[in-house]
Amino acid sequence: MPKLTPYHSAHLPVWLDGNAYFNGAKACKNESNKLVDDKNTVFFELIEKDGKYTLKTNIYDYLKDIKNGIITTETLGKAFEPEEKFENTDGTPIVFDRDYHGNHRTVSTIPGPFATPEALSVQL
Repeated sequence: MPKLTPYHSAHLPVWLDGNAYFNGAKACKNESNKLVDDKNTVFFELIEKDGKYTLKTNIYDYLKDIKNGIITTETLGKAFEPEEKFENTDGTPIVFDRDYHGNHRTVSTIPGPFATPEALSVQL
């Protein structure tokens, strides 16, 4: 096993796409579909009122036209070590077509946990 030690700490390839970078965040050089905005400051605020929470942000003012697709088992490919596809616990393919609140995402999605800016007003 000691002969394999260098491979356990080696860099592994990663694939990413459709992300938005703000407030100085750096994008991966190999990501082709990305939005990098170094001009505007984006904020997130968690607001508590009577034990209920909502989010406030201005990120949707700056997302512009970046779109990505629905993430699925096929999109994700195979995991490195087991060389198996990502799937649900029952063995069915994964389809991330719902947002944090369960709202349906369209084929052309925006980055982030919510399908639309209006979903921010839903209490967490």
